[in-house]
Amino acid sequence: MDITDNGPEPNAFDIERATKENDTYRTVAWSGKYLQVTLMSIPVGESIGLEAHPETDQFLRLDAGRGRAKMGPSKDDLSFQQDVSDGWSIQVPAGTWHDVENTGDEPLRLYVVYAPVHHAAGIVQPTAPIPVPGAADHVVGVTRWRESVVPVIAFRRGDTASSLANRRRLIAQGGPRSHGSLVACSIDTEIVMHRPAADQQLRSDIECPPFCSGMFDVNGEIVGLLDLDRLLCAAPA
Repeated sequence: MDITDNGPEPNAFDIERATKENDTYRTVAWSGKYLQVTLMSIPVGESIGLEAHPETDQFLRLDAGRGRAKMGPSKDDLSFQQDVSDGWSIQVPAGTWHDVENTGDEPLRLYVVYAPVHHAAGIVQPTAPIPVPGAADHVVGVTRWRESVVPVIAFRRGDTASSLANRRRLIAQGGPRSHGSLVACSIDTEIVMHRPAADQQLRSDIECPPFCSGMFDVNGEIVGLLDLDRLLCAAPA
């Protein structure tokens, strides 16, 4: 069953069938103005991955498999634990550390509703992010996307004071390890690939933060140009 994110336009589809047929770690099915729907499939013995979203509530519903939901105020204090299976829902308050492990003998298939929108619209992640040893705190890991290996970056992780109104977009340029690839992202979401147009220029007249090598003009929107290789490595002491 093919799913296309046409948000924020009206949409309707058989979400149970789509969830059961989904084989990707994450597929964004619909992105609206205030919420987002994603489909997930977690292999046997693996988990969604321990994380916390400071400004995002989540609703998860299982349509196949068995698992264990874990939640708590910190990653070292997951005091809420509950076995879940087909038909169960999980509600995750904003700022709560959480994970769902597949404890069964088949893929754990579920859909997730985020409020507000959390992931890049329409993104498909075939596999879960792979941790990078020694990576900086904001680097979740790397994943495959459109036949390329790209990093998954979570800016402002654990920062509950950040404001939706203060979100900024960033563009990162890779070095030799990433073959000079360019990626674009929102500060509070995963990155997605970006191919700059000829009229998108570096702006030397605009001051940039220390982790940027310059400011980039993308169709009139000013974004930071990052060194992707530096983002993949631990921050210097």
